[in-house]
Amino acid sequence: MSSDKKRLNLSFSMASPIQRQAWRTLMDIPAGERTGAVCRGRRAPCAATTRARGSTRSRRTRARRPRRATSSRLLRLSEKGYEVGLISKERYDYVCKKKELIDKEIERVSHVNIGARADVQEILKKYNSIELSNGTTLEELIRRPELSYEAIAPIDPERNELPEDVIDQINISIKYKGYIDRQKEQVNQFKKLENRRIPEDIDYNDVTNLRKEARQKLMLIKPENIGQASRISGVSPADVTVLLIYLKSRK
Repeated sequence: MSSDKKRLNLSFSMASPIQRQAWRTLMDIPAGERTGAVCRGRRAPCAATTRARGSTRSRRTRARRPRRATSSRLLRLSEKGYEVGLISKERYDYVCKKKELIDKEIERVSHVNIGARADVQEILKKYNSIELSNGTTLEELIRRPELSYEAIAPIDPERNELPEDVIDQINISIKYKGYIDRQKEQVNQFKKLENRRIPEDIDYNDVTNLRKEARQKLMLIKPENIGQASRISGVSPADVTVLLIYLKSRK
C-alpha cells in the first residue's frame, strides 16, 4: 500500500461523517481531475469536503431562519419605508392587513377561556406540558415554551385559517410579551431618571459598591446627569443603579 493510501485510510478513520461522505465521492473522481481536493491527513480539508460542509451549513441556516425576523422588521419599518417611498402602496397595505390579523388574533386568544377538560389535558400530555388544575386562556397556553399556536389547534375550533407568517408572529408576540413589556417599563423608568442631575461636588469614593473601573471613569469624565453616566464605556447598568441609590440617600 502506498504512503498516500495509508495516509488517506488514517484520515478516513478520524474523519467526521460529512468528511467521509465527501472523500467517498472524491475517490470516484479520476486522480488527474482532483484539482484542489488533496486529502493529506488532517492538515486541510479537500474541496469536496468544504463543499459538503458548506451546503449542509447552508441548509441548517435556512432551516433555522424562518420568516420571523422578516415579519418583525416589516411590522416596525414598513410605515417609515412607505413614507420615504421605499415600498409600494400594495406592499404597505399587505403589511397593514397582516398587522391587523395578528392584533385581532392575539386579542381573541387572550379572551378564550379553557377549562381542565379531558381533550385539553390530552394535548398537554402530548407535548409534555403541565396539566391544568383550573381554567386558563389560550394565550397562557401558547406562552408555555413547549406549546405553540399550532399545537393547541385541536382545542381551538373557532379559529380562522391564517397565513404561516401571521402565525409565526402571533407565537413570537405572545411568548415574548412579558419580556417586551418589562423592557418597555425599564426604558420608561430610565427616561424619567436620565435627566436627573449629578451634584458637582459628588465624591465617587463615597459611593459604596461601585466598581473600581466605573469609579475611575466617573471621576475622570464627571458626567452632569445620569444619562451621560450611563453612556460611559465601563459604567454598567448595575453601576448606574448603585449611583441612583446613593443620590437618593443624600436627600
